[in-house]
Amino acid sequence: MDLRNSLLSAALIVVLAPVAAMGGRPHDFKGLGFPSGYSVGYAAGVSGDGFTVVGTLYSDDTRTAEPWRWTAADGWQPLRDPTGTIPRGWASATSCDGSVIAGSVRTPQGTQAYCWTAGAGMELLAFPDGSLDSSRAAAVSADGSVVVGTRGIDTANYHEAFLWSRTGGMETLGDLAGGYHWTQPCNITADGSTVVGFSMTDSGAEAFRWTEAGGLEGLGSLPGPGLQSLAGGVSRNGNVVLGCSDSADGWQVFRWTADDGLRALGAVGPTTIWAEVADMSVQRPVAVGYGESDNGDEAFIWNPAHGVCNLQEYLVEEMGLDLAGWQLLQARGISDDGHTVVGWGHSPNANFEVWMAHIPEPATLAMLALGGVGLLVRRRR
Repeated sequence: MDLRNSLLSAALIVVLAPVAAMGGRPHDFKGLGFPSGYSVGYAAGVSGDGFTVVGTLYSDDTRTAEPWRWTAADGWQPLRDPTGTIPRGWASATSCDGSVIAGSVRTPQGTQAYCWTAGAGMELLAFPDGSLDSSRAAAVSADGSVVVGTRGIDTANYHEAFLWSRTGGMETLGDLAGGYHWTQPCNITADGSTVVGFSMTDSGAEAFRWTEAGGLEGLGSLPGPGLQSLAGGVSRNGNVVLGCSDSADGWQVFRWTADDGLRALGAVGPTTIWAEVADMSVQRPVAVGYGESDNGDEAFIWNPAHGVCNLQEYLVEEMGLDLAGWQLLQARGISDDGHTVVGWGHSPNANFEVWMAHIPEPATLAMLALGGVGLLVRRRR
């Protein structure tokens, strides 16, 4: 093989490397559009394998929220209730392979949490006393066997966290001392053994970590005038928690471990009013979320190489993607390998629309650039 063909072969291998690393999907960005009769959509999350998106679409006719899922093979599909109709409600989370979805629907008895599968359909989650009212699902384990959420009790501002499993039924998770009784789970480990979220205390919202053995443990907050913190990401083994906390330097992303406590990873933005980590990858350190600033909602991404970045700027400036006409407001989910991110924002037609981005690892971007140089060398020769 001559030098010219050797350079071409090497360049092609480098250019195709990110595609192979991402399961055959190149880095790109796209809006997921709408089925007929819908023009507003919100993403809630993405499956661990990155192929199923869950969220809420609003009907143009009824102007009501409905739970839907999206796959590349079938596009948007509604989640139907036991009567076969599309209920008013939301899809909040999905299992690793997208086969189990948890969410909430409106019924004559109130808002009720559900667990949906393609085979069994939509199952409402009952409490030990038989009641179904005022419950909302927030997250589901990787195999779909465990669902966590909140249950509203009769009095105002009283919401308790619950964990439901097919083998153990329903149990409550308790709350942190002080404040009014409001505990919100936000995420769960793959095996369903560890739950993270926030609970209201006398100082405001405080991040927590729950395990069967240790119960509900408050994680504190970063030093500063505020004492607010929210946990939204958890590692596969439950030993690492990511979230956001108010601090002397504004709202920051934090990393928590039992040995180190809370460590700041970087500020979300100079004018951020509050921020929340929505999800984290379990195969490599990447997290996504959103915060509210003077400019409104803004999506962000964190990784060790770049720290905390505005997601839209990251995709355009670091990834070279075309987001003309888009304004990314919230990033809500990331795949287990950290390569697929979903969220919602203003699309070029000014509607709220669900989007999906496929991004390589930072090191892969350098290989892409080197691959382009190799091709230029071949052409010049």
